[in-house]
Amino acid sequence: SISIKEVIFEIMEEIYSKYYKQIYSYLLLLSHNADTAEELTQETFYRAIIYINKFRGDCELKVWLYIIAKNLYYKYMKNSKKIIYTDNFEYLDDFSYSPRS
Repeated sequence: SISIKEVIFEIMEEIYSKYYKQIYSYLLLLSHNADTAEELTQETFYRAIIYINKFRGDCELKVWLYIIAKNLYYKYMKNSKKIIYTDNFEYLDDFSYSPRS
């Protein structure tokens, strides 16, 4: 028999597989740095797992992941005191935006 942990792990694996490329592309667009985008993408999914109980279902799961990613990017920029690329602001509030594959 399958444990609840195994079921949750499988669901999170599916979510990661489905949305990884989109979240990574979004963060790469914001950061202009592949290493930073990768690090923040991993952190986005980690936070999603940790805080899944806070997901209220008011929006699509993908939108929630974009919000987490955006907030992590802001926090990263604030902590590193780097310049935020202003040409990307138009995308920050458009959660329906999906980077081209």
